[in-house]
Parts: sequence; C-alpha cells; structure tokens
Amino acid sequence: TPVDARDDVQEKLLHAGTTLTGGLGAALTRDVCAKLQARAITGPTEHTRVITALLCRLLTSETAGDLELVFEGLAMCTRDGFAALVSQLRALVHEKWRKLCDPARSQLLWLVGKLVCMDVADADDIMQHLLRQVVTGDTSTPNIWLATQLLNILEKNLDWLTTKHDLLLCAVYTYLRVLVDHTAAPLEQLRQREITFCTSMLTRHLPVLKALGRELLRCLSHLGHVPAFADFAGQLHSAPSSLDPALSSPTDLLAVPVSRKVLLSRISPEMEAKLLYLMQKVKMSNCKRYQFWFSSRFLNSPESDNLIPDLIRFVCCVWHPPNAILCSDITPRWMVCGWLLKSIKVPALTTEAAMSALFFDWFCYRFRKDSIMNIEPAILVMMHSLPKYCDLTKQLLTFLLQFIDISVPPVKAVIAEAVALSFEDILKKGVISTLDPLLSCHGIDHALRMRLAEFLGRPLDDGAQAKAEAAPALPGGAAPSRPQPPHTT
Repeated sequence: TPVDARDDVQEKLLHAGTTLTGGLGAALTRDVCAKLQARAITGPTEHTRVITALLCRLLTSETAGDLELVFEGLAMCTRDGFAALVSQLRALVHEKWRKLCDPARSQLLWLVGKLVCMDVADADDIMQHLLRQVVTGDTSTPNIWLATQLLNILEKNLDWLTTKHDLLLCAVYTYLRVLVDHTAAPLEQLRQREITFCTSMLTRHLPVLKALGRELLRCLSHLGHVPAFADFAGQLHSAPSSLDPALSSPTDLLAVPVSRKVLLSRISPEMEAKLLYLMQKVKMSNCKRYQFWFSSRFLNSPESDNLIPDLIRFVCCVWHPPNAILCSDITPRWMVCGWLLKSIKVPALTTEAAMSALFFDWFCYRFRKDSIMNIEPAILVMMHSLPKYCDLTKQLLTFLLQFIDISVPPVKAVIAEAVALSFEDILKKGVISTLDPLLSCHGIDHALRMRLAEFLGRPLDDGAQAKAEAAPALPGGAAPSRPQPPHTT
C-alpha cells in the first residue's frame, strides 16, 4: 500500500491473483482451469503459483457458483494432495485472520469445510488454528460467528472429528471455556449446542478426552450449575468405569497434566506473541506500559474477565523461562500473574476461576512428574505482594486452604498431600528460602496464618514481622525485586 509494505502472505496472494486474471482473463471457466492444470504440472514452483492464484480467486469470489468452479479448479490442479493449499491456509489463519474482510473469512471457512469433508491431510491442523481465533471473553459478532461456523463444521463431520484426537481435545476444551460467555438470551441456542456437543463427546469418547486430565476437572468445577455437566460430573464420580473402563477414580484425571498445545489453543497467536515479548524482552521497570497496551487491546470489556484464567494457565504452564531470564531483570511470570489478577473488573464472577487457574497444579503436584515451574508463579505472587498488597496474598491463601477444606473426601486427601508437596518442593528447590513472611505478616488474619501453620505442621511465629515487611511488592509504585536464582524442574 502507499502507507506500509505488504507482508509476504499478502504479496504472494496478490501477485498470483494478478497473474491469473491478467494472463488468462478475468472470467474463470473450465477452459481456463484446464490451462492452469497444464501449467501446474510443469514443476513445483509453477504448481504453487497456480494454487496460490486460485486461492486468491476463491477468497475474492462474489457468487456461490464461482466458488464451486474455483474449488473444481483447485481439485484439478493440485498435485500434492492439497498440501500447498493447506500450507497457505495455515499461514492465512495464523497471521492474517484478524485482517481478513468478512467475505474472505466466510469463503475461507467454506473452503476448510470442503477439505474436512474430503478428509484432506492436515485439514484438522487448520481447524486447530481457527479454534485459536475463537477468543474467550469476547461476545462480539465476529467472534460469535466464528464459534458458530466452526461448530457447524464439527457437528457435520463428527465421525471424522473422532479420528483426529488432537483436534477433538482442542475443540472440546475450547467450547468448555467459551460457553461460559454465551449467557445472553440471543446466544441461548448456540450455548445449548455447545453444551450438547461437549457432553456427548465427553460421554462417548472419554478414553480419548481423559488426556485433558486436570484441565477437564477445572472446567467442570465452574460448570456445575449447568445440569448436563452436573450429570456428567456425577457419573464421573460415582461410576467412572462406565465412561472409561480404564478409569477407576476422578483422581486419576488429576494425575494427567494437559499438553501445552491444548492450553495454547485458548489464546490467539497475537496474544501469545505479546505476552511472550513481555516476558522475554521487557524489563520490570518498563512493564506497566506494555501491560496497559495489552489490557487496552484484549481486556477492555467486562466479559473479557473470562479470558484471564486462560492467560494465567498460559503463563504458568506453557512459558517456562530459561535460567538466563530468571536471573535477569526481565518481567517475571509472577508479576504478569499478579497484574492479571488485579485486572479483574467483576471480582464476584471471575476471581475464583482465575485463582483456580493459578493454583490448580498445586492440587495435583507430584515431585517427579510435574514441573516446579507450574507452581512457582503462585507462591511468588503471594510472597512479593507482602506487605503492600496483603489483601491479594490473603485472598490467594484463603482460596488455597478453603479449596482443600471443601473438597469431597475421596479427593480431599489427594489434594492436601499435593499442596503439602508443593510447599515442600518450593523450599527444597530454592524458589523461596522461607515461608516466615507468610506466617508472620500481621496484615494477614491471625486465624488464616494459624490455619496455614497447622497445615504445614509447624508453629506460628509472630516475631518475624520485619521479614515480611521487607518483601517487595507487585508493580504499582514499589521497586522491583531481586530476580530469583535459577532452580531446576
């Protein structure tokens, strides 16, 4: 454009599209398709150009008849099982989706639906990229439209979906998360379809979906008010083997950490890039402006509070910084989690879900199978919030201990043991050197500190208040803390 340079994806599409219309005429006929087919067989480079040209034509087509003719041309010209087409679609969805105009988005989804119906290789990968563009906490028309269209494709191709296990995991996890946004009356039909889709997949395909592990239990814990999910959770607790013969107890799911790919599916590529930049490049002293920009872009509506648990899960379980960053003055993960918790606009509705996202790995922690990096942010948020943000530390500590107390007996012992192991490993691996600041801070209720001391099996020391007062605080006026030393996983 006259203002900025086109990127590579846009340049290739426009150049190939211009070549097609300029060299062979604007009207796409079967004779033109035959000429393109002859050109495509001359070599890999020309084949890619022809496929790119036809893709550009399809995205800019104005009639349904033209769409069918362009797709017929693609089928005639492809010599690699649509691999070149799939590669370009993947790049379009990942890099350009937010910039595509509405007709181009609609026609791209029409094409993906065709590829899915034909069981083209890696069509499921394109669907996973598209699911990442469905944003939690966004009830805008484009986001609702995309969630609906992707659900249409999945519902029409259930037999195909159940053979694509990675996509099945991401799809069920996506709709478990986004259906909490769809409570308005106009979205009731979509919400019911999402509930039906998720519960039917969970009931029929739990042997595959149990790979969601602890994330499945976390999602279900916030959907207990939905009768269909309450019924499924009841069956999971009372008769787990009826859903999966290999499942003996819901605690089996607690032992299964979900893959990073599934957690990553809940934030868009743009969010991922901005968060990683913040945690890889930005110094603590400069982080507030970047946090403000991120909040202005993604957390500017009341509904966006529902996105915060997904962002916290990404920070805790997907991005594990190397020791070089841990020892630097780059913005640490605990600071990002503290900022996200402080960004909640409607605490009564979202705070519990966000704290659950922060602590859930504590409830399932095992020395040799879980990474200390998953539980590190939570303890550092609590410690570094003292003394300036005692209310946040108190809120987090209350949630942690109450979660243990209210757990049902078969699970309670497992969770209590895992939390105790979490504290033990945090001290053993040097994430923090002592818990005295938590146990001695007078800004935290005496009863709460006593409850923590009893849980840890140690006396309550009220004489170490000075240590608590010396701990650094979250960004908001206080100076940043000394970076933590490296610790092993």
